[in-house]
Amino acid sequence: SPVLVVAAYVGILYLRRRLHDRRVQAWLHKKRRFPLVVVAQPYTCLMAVFMIFYTYLVVSFSILLSRYQWLDPETFTLPNCTTLANSGGWSDYTIPGPLRFMSLISPWCIFVTWIVTLMHWWQHLRSPRCFDEEISWYPSYSHDLAMQVVALPLVYGIFSLDSVLEILRLLTGESYMAISERRRVADPGREWDRILLRVDQTYDTNTELADLYEAWALRCFGMLCFLLVSRQVKREVPTIKYIISTIKDHLRSVATEGDGDRGILEDIKILNDPGKLLFQPLQQTSRIGVVIFVWTYALKSAYLLGLSFLAHMDLQLCGENGKFKPACSLTPYLDGACFLASTLAIYNIVVFEHNLSDILNKGNFRPFAKFLGVKLMVSIVFMQSFALNVLAKFLWDLSKEQINLCYSCLVCCEVVPLSLLLYYAWRPCPDDWHTGDFYGRVLPQGENDAAIQGSHGRGQLADEDASSFDESLLFQQSLVSSRQALHDELTGFIELRGEVKASEAQVIEDLINTLSTGMKATYRPAALFRTSGSCQRHPAPSGSQSLLSTFNTSTFSK
Repeated sequence: SPVLVVAAYVGILYLRRRLHDRRVQAWLHKKRRFPLVVVAQPYTCLMAVFMIFYTYLVVSFSILLSRYQWLDPETFTLPNCTTLANSGGWSDYTIPGPLRFMSLISPWCIFVTWIVTLMHWWQHLRSPRCFDEEISWYPSYSHDLAMQVVALPLVYGIFSLDSVLEILRLLTGESYMAISERRRVADPGREWDRILLRVDQTYDTNTELADLYEAWALRCFGMLCFLLVSRQVKREVPTIKYIISTIKDHLRSVATEGDGDRGILEDIKILNDPGKLLFQPLQQTSRIGVVIFVWTYALKSAYLLGLSFLAHMDLQLCGENGKFKPACSLTPYLDGACFLASTLAIYNIVVFEHNLSDILNKGNFRPFAKFLGVKLMVSIVFMQSFALNVLAKFLWDLSKEQINLCYSCLVCCEVVPLSLLLYYAWRPCPDDWHTGDFYGRVLPQGENDAAIQGSHGRGQLADEDASSFDESLLFQQSLVSSRQALHDELTGFIELRGEVKASEAQVIEDLINTLSTGMKATYRPAALFRTSGSCQRHPAPSGSQSLLSTFNTSTFSK
């Protein structure tokens, strides 16, 4: 079953690449295709896969309970080789009372988690937005990433429930009775060892696949953090460029060619393009740990999934009777690589979030609560695994199979409060950080203002890049030079060079104010703009005190 789930998820990733396109979505959103537009969405297919897998597990669980009378030990059909008791009087393959109770409630916990996740998805999907309303079933960029993150408890719970079912089949003797009678009679001990190894591999595979999705969820969280900072950089870059350009233009008119201030401004490189020279290197450096984290877990999951698939095909490579034991020797090395990659990814995200918290805390993003919701599951799982291996083995004398069953049942129970925590941290609110997907109206090329006002709002949708932001009205309005002037704001200069008398300047001022209805001119003597700054470091021409006085500049303000 894990193989089928992974195959379905790969198919959904391919479906995302095909369907997350504006033209395809516009075709699907036509009125006569309303049922199809909902069914064909990738998130619908993903939820359908979860539902089918969960239904299969629940049906198999119900059959197991009915056949063995709600896990009554008297009805188990274990082979004779498993009847040895340990020092506590329990067989290594019995189900103690607490484990029996947790096993029975595990499917119900996953059902509650599935309901919470479905409600959370619906809120993100149908959250009101003021752009791209004609393709409303196509989620925006930030909502899509959030939906992938909040599915983490359900994924963990589904794979843990599959482990619970596999271990219960082992402990009740269901897996042993499923093999042919001829093989059971010929060598029951060998067949039992084969089943034990296969169940262990299935348990390890389920755990690693859940951890792989946890790495994917951390990647989605990191992408959201990078997205918010990049949008802030895009909004600030035009202002920085405008300020530098304005100062350069001013110095070109008042300073000599070798002026030191002009040289300083000409040497500015990083601030001329901070997005490329500052943010992109920072983003790439911070993403290294997350990318390595995902690919390392993907490699380990594929490796264990392959071993589990071969074991189910009766091609056993591992164990005492394995046909190629070196094939299983990579597991400890992959464990170490995954631990290192996880530590590096978490450290990169924490450093990025801590140093840019002023930006990330805008719009009620609450990065700490979101990061805690993503990492709390894997932290609990790690500490829980360590605690069970120490306490259960040495204090309660439980076998490996009983410890694995306890671990899987605890995860099934823990995903319920975790899903509620993620609901609190990731639920959409009015006018929160999700509105950053809105770019405003995209400027039509060659159109007038009336066409701009009549154009539809546009935003960044799932799996789209941010290239349209540079063409949007919202981006153009962030340019300092393009905003509407305030009342009585200084917006320009008129330079008068030569000998200008105050009476003559007053005549020009009156002329402009008489002929113009939209601007106001005011004469200011050039002496008001003379400074004792860098211009005095260079000798002025004869008869002048500064560079400005050489031209006797008089200025008008519009």
